Amino acid sequence: MTNSPTPRIDRMMGYDSATMGDEREARIVLQATSFGAVVSVYTTIAVAAGLALTGNGAWGAVLLILSSIPSFAIYFYAGRHGVDVDKLLSKGTMGQLVWPQVIVGVMVAALLFGIVFHLTTGQPVIPVPDIT
Repeated sequence: MTNSPTPRIDRMMGYDSATMGDEREARIVLQATSFGAVVSVYTTIAVAAGLALTGNGAWGAVLLILSSIPSFAIYFYAGRHGVDVDKLLSKGTMGQLVWPQVIVGVMVAALLFGIVFHLTTGQPVIPVPDIT
């Protein structure tokens, strides 16, 4: 990647190395990386919601904040390369745009419900017996 605005990141990710393979393999590796990032964000938000529903809302909130890091990284990297992610996303179908927001919205609503329920009643939504 000559003249890349992110040479350190590109080296760190190995974009110029032989491990990327040919163009087809590189595209698949990048798609797999993208898939992994999406799955990790969804998993982190789901775990955060689970923590909040079991009375550990503070850790759930921390995980919710941490789950936004991959999204910020995508916007940062694409922006440095002159790509407007929002513009590209606007070209998607309604289903491609709405379903991820619905899924994340439900998980965040569960997280917020768990925190508010625990703060107002003093009991978690899903009681978990002490391990000790």
